[in-house]
Amino acid sequence: VSTQSTGGSEGVENFLQVSNITSEHKIVDVGAGVGGPARMIADRFQAKVTALEYQESLARVGWVLNRLLKLDHLVDYITGDITDLNISEKKLHENFDALVTQLTILHIEDKAKAFKSFYSLLKPKGVFYIEDYFVNSEPSEEEKKILKDDISVPRLQTKEEYIETLKQQGLEVLEWSDCTSEWSLYIWGRYEKFLKVKDEEQKKYGEMYVKNMEKFYHQTAWLFSNIDESKNPDFWDKHPLASLKLRDKIGGKKTVGGVTIKGLSLI
Repeated sequence: VSTQSTGGSEGVENFLQVSNITSEHKIVDVGAGVGGPARMIADRFQAKVTALEYQESLARVGWVLNRLLKLDHLVDYITGDITDLNISEKKLHENFDALVTQLTILHIEDKAKAFKSFYSLLKPKGVFYIEDYFVNSEPSEEEKKILKDDISVPRLQTKEEYIETLKQQGLEVLEWSDCTSEWSLYIWGRYEKFLKVKDEEQKKYGEMYVKNMEKFYHQTAWLFSNIDESKNPDFWDKHPLASLKLRDKIGGKKTVGGVTIKGLSLI
């Protein structure tokens, strides 16, 4: 049972292990997509997982996969908007011991509303794990345009802004881990791999699919192009195709970074 995100499944799994999650606990996955992370959690911890997904089409696919993999007794789907979720009506108030979300919050403009729902969903002292983007300083106009137009990111916060927004909604950050370097390696590796199989992918899925995926991989690689060459001296040699595509755009300080955040809900 696999999951796909920039940080992979290891971060979520390790977080739940150190949080002593067992089959007796309930977990909510916000922005569950087709359910890879939710099924991973259910399979490895035998815990009940509620997969919250905004898009009904993805939720339907996830529901089918749950049944095919015989995990539908552990993974349940709910569709809704995390910023406008009727938690009491759905009987979800203070229902969960842990909340996980991977690369979902970056698409939400009003993060305070999302975090308010997090607080309502979690039991007192419930724990949360977030994978997200943040900025080190004010993004350039080009970065803002790429984020908004190509990755559907309306606005990002600095570390200080992010932590304060969580705090205002009753959520305390226990650990902030800057993963920009690791994510950069993953993102560039993904782009390089795609370019190597681009022609095969086009035969399978068509020109429009390949065009859209290449643009997304290209733009994210450019955003995450602050590569520490002292630690990765052979980086460009390992990514010849991607480097060639981005040759004219590499350089200049980039402000976007990746982060994992661990914390708990205050009483």
